[in-house]
Amino acid sequence: MPHQDMPEHRQPLPVTVPSAVASKARGLVWRIALFYVVLGVCWILFSDAVLGAMFSDAAALNRVQSWKGIAYMVGTGIVLYLLLRPLVERLLDAQQRTLDSEARYREMFEANPSPMWTYDLESMRILDSNPAASTFLGWSRGELRGMDMHMLWPAEHRHVYDAAVASIRAAPDQPYARLERLRTGDGSHRDVEMRSSELCFAGDARTRLVVVFDRTLELQSQRQREQAMARLQEAQRLARLGSFEVDAKTRRGHFSPILQHLLGQGGDDRPLALKDVLVGADPASQARFEQLVDELADGQQQKMDVLLPFTGAGGHERLLRVRVQRVESGRQWLLRGTAQDVTEEQQTRRLLGEREQQFSELVRILPDAVMILSGEHVIYANPACAGMFGLQSERLLGEPLSSLVEDGDLAGLRG
Repeated sequence: MPHQDMPEHRQPLPVTVPSAVASKARGLVWRIALFYVVLGVCWILFSDAVLGAMFSDAAALNRVQSWKGIAYMVGTGIVLYLLLRPLVERLLDAQQRTLDSEARYREMFEANPSPMWTYDLESMRILDSNPAASTFLGWSRGELRGMDMHMLWPAEHRHVYDAAVASIRAAPDQPYARLERLRTGDGSHRDVEMRSSELCFAGDARTRLVVVFDRTLELQSQRQREQAMARLQEAQRLARLGSFEVDAKTRRGHFSPILQHLLGQGGDDRPLALKDVLVGADPASQARFEQLVDELADGQQQKMDVLLPFTGAGGHERLLRVRVQRVESGRQWLLRGTAQDVTEEQQTRRLLGEREQQFSELVRILPDAVMILSGEHVIYANPACAGMFGLQSERLLGEPLSSLVEDGDLAGLRG
């Protein structure tokens, strides 16, 4: 059965008088003691001599000395009261302020929405936790009390826990803050920012306070962004597509590593000049590109989409499709664009066109009749086929199959 939280009997924290008050109190004690000794010595030495000179009768002298002793005790008692009263009042006031402060901190600990707990640095056992910690970790307050701290870490992260404990014990007076992965009561994991600091209590035990901030969703979003960026970069690499952003006036800016790689650059992160990265393969291409960029920078055009040859890696000519857009960012205008290497694509299209022409010519000169139908209508017929019907090839286009086949054979042909 899980432990149930019992009604808490709150123990006040050990009362520690502020150092300034304690120092004043110690000094005042020594001054009072010294004053009492000096006053007593002076009273004994001088009063006896005075009384001896005043009274010659021994009986009368004894009575006077008795009253003298009584007067001395009463007087010193009054003086001691007047001296000690402010000290005691200050001590009581300091104690009350300490108790009030402890109560406020206890209330802050209990009502704080952030999960918090205290633990003993020597045994690494949890001493107490606030309600937010129980809700976040999924264990009741009674279950958390006395629990070994390593139970909050996943088993596969035990080495991380051991390293953290060693780091804290090496410098216990220093605050500790880092990202950790904790295990909750239902077995799920939470990514948190954990901050730990030492609590100064009386006694030998080292007590530390832990404050936890949930960073699970934030880190998940960060990992998703990183994964999306990695996939985007991989897609750009496969598509041979790079991006850039330059100032419209200076024409200097940043170019993606993929684009620099396509153009044989070194992958520099520093701002580069547009003319040093996108270099036309010939003077005519360079002049055409610079003219389009000038029109874009001056606001004559808002977009540019051009297919031009540029000098690529190793000095080889690469055909790039460059798309650029003029956008406003703050008080300056930027040119943001992409450049895609379509050299192989254009070569493939050219070869495909040549193969299509060769195939069409081959079909055209075949002595055998070739006809292509779509929905029982002729969409192509080579000259040999058209000759069989005594028509030109163009005359057969669009003709229905029913007009070319005898009625009795049409069903069998369809079958």
